[in-house]
Amino acid sequence: MTTVLDGHRVAVTAGKDTACVWDLTDGSCSGEISVGAMEDMAIVPFGNRPAVAVLGHDSRRVGLWDLAAGHHVSDLPAEDTQAVAVVMIDACPVVVTGHEDCTVRLWDLTTCQQIGSPLVGHTTWVAHVATAMVDGRAVAITGGGMDLDHDWDEKIRIWDLTEGRQLTSFPTADGPVSAIAVMTLGGRPVVVAGYWDGRLELWDMTTGQALRAWQAESLTDLLYRPAGVSALQTMVLRGRTVVLAGHDDGTLRIWDVATDEQTGPTLQLPICEGASARQRSLGARRRRVRLAIGPEGGLVACAGQEVALLYYGGTAQGCDSA
Repeated sequence: MTTVLDGHRVAVTAGKDTACVWDLTDGSCSGEISVGAMEDMAIVPFGNRPAVAVLGHDSRRVGLWDLAAGHHVSDLPAEDTQAVAVVMIDACPVVVTGHEDCTVRLWDLTTCQQIGSPLVGHTTWVAHVATAMVDGRAVAITGGGMDLDHDWDEKIRIWDLTEGRQLTSFPTADGPVSAIAVMTLGGRPVVVAGYWDGRLELWDMTTGQALRAWQAESLTDLLYRPAGVSALQTMVLRGRTVVLAGHDDGTLRIWDVATDEQTGPTLQLPICEGASARQRSLGARRRRVRLAIGPEGGLVACAGQEVALLYYGGTAQGCDSA
């Protein structure tokens, strides 16, 4: 994830027990914060400086850490948390969390208290949360995970966070969603969903209509497991809207929305070079790949504590994603 810290564009990565802040100008590590084992994180505004909301791997609680000072600020009384995101509501930062009890919850960062009642509707634990501003209102896009009986919630759900209600839902493919992003296509808000078997789907957020479906070839690793989609990002590249998909095997694919085709070759991320194919496959699965828009049209790819800055000359494309 990227943000601006003391005038510098930085990337924040999640290691085994630390969050590392990387200066994207010179590639140096400008600071490390001992936060413990992490499952997920989100950048949040804290006063006039950025902070990071960290979801603990073991505790399943969300802690807030000051990036500039490097110290712990507070904890949210959220239990059994599975995913975390942030959005601005009425100019105030709000943390959105997904939980094992199938609920979505909102948290006021000023008071560290829950806002309103839990949002209910999912039939399995909430594994993924994305946020965006659509027509001036804050929304969350959520997907359920697979339970011990190999059942999953077969719908992606859209929530109005101001009114605290579900707006719509649409069916997922043959398996749980593994990554979610939001973009604008033809003036319409669109959800991009990635799946465990490498497929991608685009859905009209307003109507719930399926718009696109892509399936890359040769997406099976040496252990014959599908190389699922672990990260999604959208941008405008040379005047064309594209979707960038990071996969569990450490590869990156770029899809042209207009032509419904992959553009350019499949790229092995630099963070995975120097390892054997089997090590890349296993290593990428242990270290979740993340994608973010960097400076000057670059793409920041992170896995563990390693960062790669890839220059494409594009611009961020989204639906005022938060």
